[in-house]
Amino acid sequence: MTVRPRRLHPGEATLSAPGYGVEASESDSGFSYGVGIEGHFTRQISANLEYVSYLDKSDYEVTAVSLGMNYHF
Repeated sequence: MTVRPRRLHPGEATLSAPGYGVEASESDSGFSYGVGIEGHFTRQISANLEYVSYLDKSDYEVTAVSLGMNYHF
């Protein structure tokens, strides 16, 4: 099993919601961070789980959790 920290780096998020003749957009910036874990079932098959905080402000946050499987050639 491998644990991988994600790099801390500046990020920017932009949200745009066009529709019905009205367009609203918002953008903000901050630091991103996260952590991931990967485990190998066989030499060729592994699975990973990651958590990333893209933007964390006092009134909102943008985060993600991902689960994936890899096939290594």
